[in-house]
Amino acid sequence: MSRGKRIYALDTNVLLHDPTALFRFEEHDVFIPMKVLEELDEKKNGSSELARNARQASRFFNELIEGAGRGGINGGLPLRNPGGVSLGRSDARGKLWFQSKPGNGNGSPDNQILGAVLALREAQPDTPVVLVSKDINLRIKAGIQGLSAEDYENDRALDDFALLFAGHAELPDNFWPSHPELRSWAERGRTYYELTPRKHEQWYPQQCLYLPGENSVELRVLSM
Repeated sequence: MSRGKRIYALDTNVLLHDPTALFRFEEHDVFIPMKVLEELDEKKNGSSELARNARQASRFFNELIEGAGRGGINGGLPLRNPGGVSLGRSDARGKLWFQSKPGNGNGSPDNQILGAVLALREAQPDTPVVLVSKDINLRIKAGIQGLSAEDYENDRALDDFALLFAGHAELPDNFWPSHPELRSWAERGRTYYELTPRKHEQWYPQQCLYLPGENSVELRVLSM
């Protein structure tokens, strides 16, 4: 991994709290244990904020992989702020790394994540490794193992625009009928919609829009 940088290993609860955490470590690298991906997958169903954040984190991962090509995973994926996302003073310039070697599949999820980060520290002895978690008990366990650990607090410094982005907007039941001008098309396995927002529809690029219920749908604003 890159020399002269810290490597921040993210716990699942950080991404469930703020999916944009991936891009908030400036020039430093970010490491994602395999167990974190599994837990995000387990949390992705439903219309709760945690479920939406889990899906958004997975979309960020997918976009980074598609942008660099799957062959680039082993060399680290360049982290660049997603288009239309304001992150205040943050400007991602590091790389994203995934756990590539299988770890110990036994024990609690916390212990599996901790084991992956300890293995990373052993593999990268010249680069400071920091575990970032909102779980105080996991941070205590890390400290016992001599591993640096921090709470995730970057969101406290977000500017107003970033706060607006981080939110999710629920669409009304009559959303589709209220947009007869809507145009849709499919491209590379995705469905795109183009419409004219009404005055009360104050959306922002990268904002998540969703319709709950039996025919639920989740949309992402690409541009305004």
